[in-house]
Amino acid sequence: MIDQSTNHTTLVYVACPYTHADYRVRTERATIASAYAVHVWVEEGLAAYSPLTHHHGLVTVNYAWSLAWKKDQRVAAFDRAILRTCDSLRVLQLTDWENSSGVGRAIDEAIRLGMPIAYIDQHQLSGPSYRSVGSLSDFSQRAKQDPTTTGDGRTDDLTSRPTRPTEFSA
Repeated sequence: MIDQSTNHTTLVYVACPYTHADYRVRTERATIASAYAVHVWVEEGLAAYSPLTHHHGLVTVNYAWSLAWKKDQRVAAFDRAILRTCDSLRVLQLTDWENSSGVGRAIDEAIRLGMPIAYIDQHQLSGPSYRSVGSLSDFSQRAKQDPTTTGDGRTDDLTSRPTRPTEFSA
């Protein structure tokens, strides 16, 4: 929500555990965090930032960085900087959330800042919008069979999309 008198947008930071030995669990957690962030944007009318949505995309496209990102101090510093701009923290209580170092750092920082914290029970995070649509390779296979598919059963009229300019003017 935008406060018209100050032009301030209320920003919610969505914290969720990520690290797990199984890539599918990490992907599912990122999907849940992303779906919850969309819920905050659409249903509550507030802006939301989910570090999992951001970071999972990065580690997915760069395997070498995926092995080192947790040790990269810039990641924690970046997350802290974003959290400091937020108005509240929402903690998604997925399995082992209380053992997550990232969630713990977010809670500690929010407490230090006097920021409101809401804990969202994992049972509130169910339904089709909180589940993965499949792996990227599943999506690629479906796209090869039908290039107009969006991967979730819907179709996309590719002819109605604007084309990207080949040159940029200054």
